[in-house]
Amino acid sequence: MTSEPYLRVRLVAPLLGLLVAAACGEDSRPPRLETIDDQVAAVGTELVITLRATDPDGDDLSYDFTADLDDLDARASISERPDGTAVFRFTPLGADVGVWPFDFTASDGTHADTVTATVDIRTALEGTAPLFREPLGSGTTLDLGTADCLDLGVVIEDQDDAAVTIGQAEPLITDAVLQQDTGLTARWQWCPSKEQLAEDRFPLTLFADDGDHEPVLKNYLIVLRPGDNAQCPGKGPAIEHEPADLSTLLDLQISAEVSDDLGLKGPPLLYYSLEEPKEPIDFSELSLVEMELQSGDLQLGIWTATVPNPVAGEPEGTTANLFYLLSAVDDDDAEGECDHLTDLPDTGTFAIEVHNPGGTGGAGVCEPCSADVQCGGDADLCVVVGERGAMHCTEACGGGCADGFSCVQVMSAGGTMAEQCVPPACSDEPPPECTDDDSEPNDTRAQAASQPALEVEASGDYTYCEGDEDWFRMTVTEDGTLGVLIAGGSGGANLDLGVYDVSGGEVETAQTGSSDEVLELCLSPGSYYARVFSSGDGNRDYELLYTFDAENCAGICQDDSLEDDDGTGSATDVSAPFVSNDREICSGDADYHAVDLSTGDTLVADLTFVHASGDLDFHFHDTDGTDLTPCTPDAPGLCSTTNGQSASSNEHVERLITQAGCAPCTFYLSVQGYAGASNVYDLAIDVE
Repeated sequence: MTSEPYLRVRLVAPLLGLLVAAACGEDSRPPRLETIDDQVAAVGTELVITLRATDPDGDDLSYDFTADLDDLDARASISERPDGTAVFRFTPLGADVGVWPFDFTASDGTHADTVTATVDIRTALEGTAPLFREPLGSGTTLDLGTADCLDLGVVIEDQDDAAVTIGQAEPLITDAVLQQDTGLTARWQWCPSKEQLAEDRFPLTLFADDGDHEPVLKNYLIVLRPGDNAQCPGKGPAIEHEPADLSTLLDLQISAEVSDDLGLKGPPLLYYSLEEPKEPIDFSELSLVEMELQSGDLQLGIWTATVPNPVAGEPEGTTANLFYLLSAVDDDDAEGECDHLTDLPDTGTFAIEVHNPGGTGGAGVCEPCSADVQCGGDADLCVVVGERGAMHCTEACGGGCADGFSCVQVMSAGGTMAEQCVPPACSDEPPPECTDDDSEPNDTRAQAASQPALEVEASGDYTYCEGDEDWFRMTVTEDGTLGVLIAGGSGGANLDLGVYDVSGGEVETAQTGSSDEVLELCLSPGSYYARVFSSGDGNRDYELLYTFDAENCAGICQDDSLEDDDGTGSATDVSAPFVSNDREICSGDADYHAVDLSTGDTLVADLTFVHASGDLDFHFHDTDGTDLTPCTPDAPGLCSTTNGQSASSNEHVERLITQAGCAPCTFYLSVQGYAGASNVYDLAIDVE
């Protein structure tokens, strides 16, 4: 039987609830948010969802959202409408790909209702290939009067990928190193050798590969600016130019007359900046453009540089200052360092004003551009066309696309995502057809390995087709001097020549700026390869001659039995204590040793050799192969006896491992010849 107190509680509680509801009035009833269907979104394309909620009390409502995505507020937002609904907008990035729950909330200030919907974020539509955001422009300068090395940051933007492969395309710049830091960034570093200082321009080709499209290339010119040549006889080039303000939406055309009695070493350069450079000018901070010959030749010619318009993407009437100077080098000393450098003006820079006149630039399909407004109609954009990263105007897909064009969604120079009619490539003149010679296929070292070796004293006529290298196998059966010569015909690509060992390691290259190249090398028995290549465009016929003279040529070097140990990837594994006698290192070679070391360990190593026969040094490398103890003839101040880099016989080094978390980690100790020295040595490695 139920007791009276318990009955009283059961009857009173509901009455109290009614009294409280009456006392609270309208605030007691929560809003209701309508169900939201699950969504599918594409990277780089805006997702729009309308949010609708009702409140039985007629309260004003606010909306919010949450999801477990990094930095979501930077690319997602809600805007509330006067009718009480709201619009959610979200543009996903490549890092967002996946299925994510989103919580949407409607609140009256006291109560809230939450609805969960999943958003399936998929890769973007066709055409979102990687874009190079850094390095900017078409090239940079290493001013040898102020620095010995160059360090470039590489930054990629990709709407549908959080990581791409960044690398260097052939032909590689010898000794240049590219290290990828994150999925979309890398660093490119290079310290030119003494031999490389004989040239002043090195074309660099970087690539970004997302695995879904053809790799995107970035052509970038590295210019070595010579130091003081005031003591050199003769006169430098003469430059004539009159600066003038410009009013245009198109890219800027700046011309000059350049002359020299013996001829220029290469095209003049235009350096520019949107901010006035400080004195003395730091050329590494300026953008550069290689000028194009409009008429004349290297002795007397009219040259024009095309500079991106700084106000093309700005409102009508906008003005900007452009600061620039012109620079030219002659070719008076083909093998030395007494070429002459001329800058105009000789101090400071020219300054002109660039004005935005309004309207559109009206540039047609495939015309070069740097901003969307330069292209034909309002919906036409400036986008990357082809594999080389150059930007050209395209047309919107609204009226259909011409034959050979594809309607794809792309990102423009101004950051607009839209569908455009994009051709596979843009070129004023298609490259001439090229018929390969009978030596094909020999586009790679691997293909050449399966072809018959060249016969001694053999000569032949061959054809280089653009982008299609020629490799030839040569078999050396005894010590002697190998000679390879190429003689290019008239016109076409500028050909270069290289010789490589059986593993693909570079022995020596010849890149003089002409298509007539010669290499003579003292080699020991083995298989070698001649490579004919070009860093520019075009095709070219050429003659190749191969000779060999058996002799006990001076300086012949026989690598030891631990080869191939020339890098971290092929290093000799060392278990301490390690002793190796009667080793030999050849010019341009290095012997690497992989040593497992834990935090707190001390590496102890001794190198025994006779200094008079060739100076050898220790180099200690981090776990990623980075040389922590660099020592070169171009930077002798970095050499240290503590690091095992003295200028006498024998070397000793002790290295304490302070890197945290090594239990153990693999480090590398290499033996290298200073200034290309070769020598025999004994090596002992121990760990304390």
